Amino acid sequence: MEPYGALKTGHGRIHRIEMLLALFICLLLPLAAFADSAIEDNTRLIEANPNDASAYYNRGRAYYDQEEYDKAIADHTKAIELNPEYELAYYYRARAYYAEARYVDAIVDYSKAIDLNPDYALTYYNRGMAYFSLDKYGEAITDYTRVIELRPEYELAYYYRGRAYHNEDKYDEAIADYTKAVDMNPDDATNHYRRGNAFYALKKYDEAISDYTRAIELNPDTAMYYENRANAHEAMGDDDMAAADRLKVDELRE
Repeated sequence: MEPYGALKTGHGRIHRIEMLLALFICLLLPLAAFADSAIEDNTRLIEANPNDASAYYNRGRAYYDQEEYDKAIADHTKAIELNPEYELAYYYRARAYYAEARYVDAIVDYSKAIDLNPDYALTYYNRGMAYFSLDKYGEAITDYTRVIELRPEYELAYYYRGRAYHNEDKYDEAIADYTKAVDMNPDDATNHYRRGNAFYALKKYDEAISDYTRAIELNPDTAMYYENRANAHEAMGDDDMAAADRLKVDELRE
């Protein structure tokens, strides 16, 4: 089991935001206290043994959880100096770099973590996100594909590979991936919205309207869903429906 919190989450959309927000509020203070305690405990361990790589790593994790990314990077760097094969130190230093928008540095560390553990799906996913942030969509697609090979149920890999395909104007491939994401999570409005955009790009306006409509049903307060459906109605010559959607856009943006 990984020290100090085994769960590694990928980057991506937050589902069921209201539930997660409530949970976050309930856990915020206990988690902050836990991180504070971890920092204090591992600082004592470092004082007792300055060559304890695990203590630097664990304190770095705690700093990361407190969003003190510079301190996290410093501690993970020390852990790596003491143990150059410390995969998790590279992984979490990369996450701290990513949080600071230092995407090239993040890619370097994720790549080292992959060299040390080539079968861990989330390292590929997170490196893919760093490539995506740099508009390097081909490299991102390669990493998301590897994630899917390792974890075929990982919805976000399909979603972001779909977005990367879309950004490379590969709309059919994007639709296939968005469809897989829809199948896995049919109540996520964003999956329908993004697939609608790909259908729109292919001038398949009926399909686009269907997806935008479903996105609106799931999240009726998002103006861009109505705006894009208005564009699709307009492209089909249905000016009345387009006008109705644009009125809704204006209402939501007041």
